Amino acid sequence: MKRDKNGLTMVMRECLERIYRTPEVVLKGPNLAIANKLWKMGLVEKQSKGIFRLTEEGRRVLDVGLSKELQAKIEAEVVMILHAHRDCLRNQKQDTSKVTFDVRDGYYGEAFGVMRAMVLLGYISWGASNIPGNANSWMHELESRVLREENYNGSNECDHCFNRYGHDGAGRTRSTQR
Repeated sequence: MKRDKNGLTMVMRECLERIYRTPEVVLKGPNLAIANKLWKMGLVEKQSKGIFRLTEEGRRVLDVGLSKELQAKIEAEVVMILHAHRDCLRNQKQDTSKVTFDVRDGYYGEAFGVMRAMVLLGYISWGASNIPGNANSWMHELESRVLREENYNGSNECDHCFNRYGHDGAGRTRSTQR
């Protein structure tokens, strides 16, 4: 049997592509046996009996996933939404020196939805927040970045919020800065 540079036969590659295209399809018979081989190779992970999803290594082998450009655009959008969320908290008179994020707010829900959409589209898996390389940990990294930009537990001065919304968590407003 001829194998490619990743050690996959044509049948194994076809099975891997099928799992990528239709991750919710239950595999049976020979396809299940092939998927189990792919699982042992670390290219797929088991979701439930007969259902598999590509791992990061599986995406690399198929050459799918987020390009650096698309990842940067998504990060910029989610960071902007999270800043808007924090501004919304300030507008609701919540003390953003004590409150980080409120999952009940629409802006936060929108940012969360963007990350869940990446999972739904198969670009990334959800995973645990303490394991890097998944959407959950990526969301936590972006939340931490926004808090750093806003000097949370510090001065609460945020140039992004000041320039975009006219005020920040430190109480600076454009009218007081002129």
